Amino acid sequence: PPQSPAKFAIMLKDGVNDGSIKFTQKGDVDLVAKIYERAFLDEMSGMQELHVATLDWGDEEMSILAAAFQFAHENNSLSSLTSIDLSGNKIGNSGLMAIAQCFTDGMLGSVTNLELWDNQIGDTGIVEFCTACTRGALGQLEFLHLSYNKIGDAGAQALAAVILSS
Repeated sequence: PPQSPAKFAIMLKDGVNDGSIKFTQKGDVDLVAKIYERAFLDEMSGMQELHVATLDWGDEEMSILAAAFQFAHENNSLSSLTSIDLSGNKIGNSGLMAIAQCFTDGMLGSVTNLELWDNQIGDTGIVEFCTACTRGALGQLEFLHLSYNKIGDAGAQALAAVILSS
């Protein structure tokens, strides 16, 4: 997943310090980090769709993606994103909760389409996601696809409550 520029800069500096990353001059680290940040923000500001289906991404990748969303949001570079497809991955409860927090914090307010089908989401994750919905975090959401997950009665009841209250 895309890394936030802050995390990328730390990775570069740590890599140079431990010798796993080499530059002609150590001062190039800051330059490369700045170039990455500029490119990252340019891409995020123009992105309308994020399609990362069937990449075997799990909860760890969702945490990295959530940090990237946060950095983009803090730099006013996420307002064009309307569709996210995370289907066919290995996202579980904590991964969904990381993404739900992005909605709760207002980072993904323009998203109208969210595809999460064929993951490993269970009741705990979907209940947290529904809590984000009840806080108005998903006000623009028009389409949500959750089939082929591990959602049981508690998750289905939470989803039904959100739908009925809309």
